[in-house]
Amino acid sequence: MKKIIACALMVASTLALGAAPLWADEISQQLERGLKLYKDGKVNEALAEVEFAAAQMRQKKAEGFAVIFPEAPAGWKADKPESQSMGQAMFGGVISASRAYHKGEAQVRVEIMSDSPLIQSLAVVLNNPMMMQGQGLKLARVGDQKALVQQQEDDQAELQMLVDSKVLVRVEASQTPKAGEVVKDFAAKVNLAKLRELTK
Repeated sequence: MKKIIACALMVASTLALGAAPLWADEISQQLERGLKLYKDGKVNEALAEVEFAAAQMRQKKAEGFAVIFPEAPAGWKADKPESQSMGQAMFGGVISASRAYHKGEAQVRVEIMSDSPLIQSLAVVLNNPMMMQGQGLKLARVGDQKALVQQQEDDQAELQMLVDSKVLVRVEASQTPKAGEVVKDFAAKVNLAKLRELTK
C-alpha cells in the first residue's frame, strides 16, 4: 500500500511539473510536501496533500475549457465562462465548465463535461437508437458528431453531444424561438479542435 502511494505521489509530481509551467510550481510544491509527509510516516496527511493538489489540477483543467465556448452571436450577450471540478470520491472527478447567453428573454446555456458518469449512458443511447422510442429524443448531426436533441415545445430544447466518447457537450435553450435549431447552431460553434487538444 505504501509503495503504491509513493508511486502515485511521484507520478503526480511529474505530471504537475510537465503539464502547465504557469501553475505547476504551487502544485508541485504541494505534492513534494505530500511526499515528505509520506516519508515521515504520516500517510493520512500525505494523502490529504495529494488530494488537494489533484483538486487544483482538475480546477485548472476546467478553467482551460473557457476558450472552447463560442462568442455571442449577433444580437446576443454572453456571460463569462464558469468552471467547476468535483471531488473524485463523490462525483468521480467530474470536470465541467459552462457559459450562458442571453437575447431578450431567450436563454442558452452551453456546458462541457469530462469524466462524467453521464457519458457512458449517452454513448449507449447513441449506439442504440431503439432506446429513444417514446422519450421525445431525436438523433441529429452537428458537423461529424452524433447528437441527441429533445424538444418539448418550440421555445425549449436540449442537445447532448458526445465528443470522442469522453467529453459531453450539452446545450440548453429556453424561451427561445426555434429552440431545436438554436441548440444545434450553438453546438456547431463549440471549438472541438481545442476541446480535443485539452482532453487528449
